[in-house]
Amino acid sequence: MEKKCEHGRITLADLPEIITPAQLAAATGKSAKGVQRMCAEGVIPARRIGEHWYMNRDVVLGDLIPKKAVLDERAARKIVDAIKDMLAEGKSLTLEIKEAEVA
Repeated sequence: MEKKCEHGRITLADLPEIITPAQLAAATGKSAKGVQRMCAEGVIPARRIGEHWYMNRDVVLGDLIPKKAVLDERAARKIVDAIKDMLAEGKSLTLEIKEAEVA
C-alpha cells in the first residue's frame, strides 16, 4: 500500500526502490501519461516489461530523496580488506570513527 502525504501525493521518501509511472506522477505532481511518454522517449531512464514501465527511484529522482548515510556491504568489505592488507604489510593503523549528522 502506498503512503500519501497531506496533499494526496506519495512522499519521495516513501517510494519503493522500483517505481511505476503512476507512482512517479503521484510523487512529483506530473501526469502518469506524461511520465509514460517521457519513458518511451528516453527522457526518463526506464525499462519496459510487456506493457508496463518500471524505473529505479534513485536513478530517476537522484538527490531529491533524503538518504541516510549507510555503509553498504561492498564498501565495508573494501575497507576491511584494505585494513588487512596494511596490517599484513606491517604498517601501523589508527582508526577513528565519528558519528556524522545526516541532513
